[in-house]
Amino acid sequence: MFHIIVEQFLGLIIAFYAGWIFFKGSKKSALIFAVILRTSTYVMYNDFGRADIGEAWALIFVPLELTGYYLIIARKEYIKGILILFLGLSLEIYSHILTAVITILFLLVVYILHLLNDRKNIITEIKMSAILFILESLIILIPLIDLLREHIATPGALLWDSYDYSPLKLIQLSLTNAIGMDSENIGIVLLLLTFMGVCSWRKMSINMKKYVTSVLLLLFVTNIFPWILLQHTPLKVIQFPWRFLAIGIVLLSICAVVTLNNMYFLR
Repeated sequence: MFHIIVEQFLGLIIAFYAGWIFFKGSKKSALIFAVILRTSTYVMYNDFGRADIGEAWALIFVPLELTGYYLIIARKEYIKGILILFLGLSLEIYSHILTAVITILFLLVVYILHLLNDRKNIITEIKMSAILFILESLIILIPLIDLLREHIATPGALLWDSYDYSPLKLIQLSLTNAIGMDSENIGIVLLLLTFMGVCSWRKMSINMKKYVTSVLLLLFVTNIFPWILLQHTPLKVIQFPWRFLAIGIVLLSICAVVTLNNMYFLR
């Protein structure tokens, strides 16, 4: 129990800092963001339902990577963004390697999409951050490579042709705030606020990308995406596509605060 108390305390501090960056110094928005994120059922699910200490601690540092990436891309604060990005990734890989891999894949895809619009300013900075991350992580990557040479078992692949995590299942589990085993979901608060935000099309113009990215990622973790096509690729190591909810709950929590602001709830 003590480690959960420490984990939540540290998680709230980091989430508050990330919210403070995302919402440009608004302490109220940052606080609401931190509370929604760290009390989401997916966080509780890893703490209690699965009792997965590694993944639970890795979830703490996901907002750091997204904050660093945001500072580099959106605010052009390169040095600060680089330091936060590589620190978050390094701490995450020490907690749970698979979550770090998923985060890197997500940032890589987002970065490639960003390059379609802007190829001038950030290539060097991202390279620097990648180099710093690799250097910082050598302490764990080198022993890991040695272990793989010894044919140590890696996570087994799930048979994605039988992956039954449907959108309906996601909604049903979220409406009940289930945190038992095999009940991964985002919770009723994030579900309702996401639905309300998507329905408020007139007020979404400025934050359209946030909502679209969040909703698409939410659908991505379900069996709407043809995961069976990736069953025999290196991505099979992910095992459970719903692990992308580690990133999804951060994005959805940002959208939740935006929705509350659009509703004048936080004013």
